[in-house]
Amino acid sequence: MRSASSSRNARMQAGVYVHPATHAGAPSGSGLPPYGARLRLRADYPLASLPDEGTRIVARALQKYGMILADGGNIALTAASDQYTTAKWNIVLPSGSTGLAAIHVTDFVMIDGGARIPLTYDCVRTP
Repeated sequence: MRSASSSRNARMQAGVYVHPATHAGAPSGSGLPPYGARLRLRADYPLASLPDEGTRIVARALQKYGMILADGGNIALTAASDQYTTAKWNIVLPSGSTGLAAIHVTDFVMIDGGARIPLTYDCVRTP
């Protein structure tokens, strides 16, 4: 994990986060979503345009339940590595995570996450 002072991300709101996030990096953006923001796939997203039923199932879940924004990287959605489990993503996503690549950040709306918590760097790590 990178320290807060070394993780710059111009896609995240500067100096604040919302729960369930526990911290914010030191991004440079403004007017952007904070770490911990809850996003929901737009209800009018054209599910039929997705490459397979597994990807459409994931998209429907994103429409109903949303997701928590943990990072502001270049890839909007990825399927985590299933290297160490018998539950394989390729069973659900025949196209792999490339099917999810059709869903863009702009296809989501942000759900109000409550009050922004200022980044103070005064947290204490407990063993």
